[in-house]
Amino acid sequence: MEHLWLFDGPASDSTQSARDQVLDLIAAVLPPGRETDVLAWQIEAKAAHANLLHRAVFNLDPNDAAWARRMADRHTAECWAFLLG
Repeated sequence: MEHLWLFDGPASDSTQSARDQVLDLIAAVLPPGRETDVLAWQIEAKAAHANLLHRAVFNLDPNDAAWARRMADRHTAECWAFLLG
């Protein structure tokens, strides 16, 4: 979402909506006492995805940049599939 704020502002709205939906789903099924674990997973996933996007945009190696973009897109598609089930 933060990446989209910088590079594609309007797309960030749909991403924010999807993120909110995922958080609602997680909250609905979260076992008591696991909040810290889930927050850690969210932070790790956000950092990993940000690294892929940074690598895709600012990479001098076009093959590696393309790989990073494919991986970022694949992970995003998995999240959408999770929502749309």
